[in-house]
Amino acid sequence: MERLAIYNTLTRRKDEFVPADGNKVKMYVCGITPYSDAHLGHARCYVVFDTLRRYLEYAGYDVFYVQNITDIDDKIINKSRETGMKPADIADRYFNEFMESMKKLNVRPADVYPRVSETIGDIIDFISGLIDKEMAYESGGDVYFSVGKFDGYGKLSGRDSSELVSSAECATGRKGDARDFALWKKDEEFGWDSPWGKGRPGWHIECSAMSRKLLGEQFDIHGGGLDLIFPHHENEVTQSKALTGKDPVRYWVHNGMVTLKGDKMAKSTGNFFLLKDLLEKYPAMAVRLYLLTSGYRQTLDFSAEGLLDVRKAYDKLAGFKKEILQLTRAGALPGAERDEDMVRIMNDDFNTAKAIGEIFKKVNPIMDAVFEGKTSDEDIALGGRLIYFVENVLGVLLDTVSDVDTLEVEDMLRKREEFRKQKNYSEADGIRQQLARMGIEIKDTPAGAKWFKKGGSTE
Repeated sequence: MERLAIYNTLTRRKDEFVPADGNKVKMYVCGITPYSDAHLGHARCYVVFDTLRRYLEYAGYDVFYVQNITDIDDKIINKSRETGMKPADIADRYFNEFMESMKKLNVRPADVYPRVSETIGDIIDFISGLIDKEMAYESGGDVYFSVGKFDGYGKLSGRDSSELVSSAECATGRKGDARDFALWKKDEEFGWDSPWGKGRPGWHIECSAMSRKLLGEQFDIHGGGLDLIFPHHENEVTQSKALTGKDPVRYWVHNGMVTLKGDKMAKSTGNFFLLKDLLEKYPAMAVRLYLLTSGYRQTLDFSAEGLLDVRKAYDKLAGFKKEILQLTRAGALPGAERDEDMVRIMNDDFNTAKAIGEIFKKVNPIMDAVFEGKTSDEDIALGGRLIYFVENVLGVLLDTVSDVDTLEVEDMLRKREEFRKQKNYSEADGIRQQLARMGIEIKDTPAGAKWFKKGGSTE
């Protein structure tokens, strides 16, 4: 079987994945800036990297996952001035709300959540090291990286020198070169003491300092959205290599954006809706499945119709789990044996979209056998492997009973069957209609009546 291959933004190709330290994988993903509510674009990023982590563990790797929290930033400071709240209180509030949404989406917590405010000493040491190497300079209480002294700037993003000034890092009178970017910003009100006066870190330096502190000078995977490639990740590569002489990351992995009617979903444009509102309207696991139905590098254009279709697919999988559980003598799923077809598909750059399609190709004939009362031990074993993959790798928990009283449904089905035997079809149809109002579909099969949550049958 082919080894796992990951699309590497740095090389612009799928590279065979070989961690630096055997089966141990060090992974860093850029976290949120908690100054307001999260939207679906945030959810996609963290669902994607949660699934990537889960698959690596499924494939036998030991993953150490770091996700930072930018708890001091221009946006948080602006929010503080607007509301009168302390920046730390703002960050705590929105980070806690974000984590509640992640819990609903079954996103496992990272191993460590370092905060900028708790890493100031390491950031100052990092900047001092760059100044000592004459790769950075102080100017009026600010510190800037000297881009002109670094050979290879633009390699990650693939941009030429004419494109290497970001709107966020526009030229000021304090810069020696318009391309230079801030490592430290003078800030008497919200800053920390430093050798250059009171100030706070620039955006890019925080991730370099935190990843170096927790993962070392080189680590395996750095993740984030495509919109972070430039300037954020470009500047991370630049300052880290300038300090250590080493490429800090072996595999740069970026997820595609979520759009709404073709435009990027972003707080800055107002083209978004809140994640917490979406999770009140739709089942969280259907939302998670929806986010995995496109390749992670592709743009996902959100539509309510698409999400409703995925909800039906989710209900079908939940119904499949219910049937497999009923067929197992112990009332529990078979063991967590790997499904090699799923491994083969996922080894091609974590192709969740193809994996989901393959799952349904396998589920349909098993359900046909269930309806005919002809399931084999092999069907049950395969069903168990597929359910394990869906729940533990895709992270989509298949809930078959949370909003359904199973005993009540089974009792109603027994009564319906008695009426059918008595040829009292009016009463039997009445029960079917009553179940339909409860969101339950009935399918009569040679193996007896089968019930599903609405949208979950194979018809």
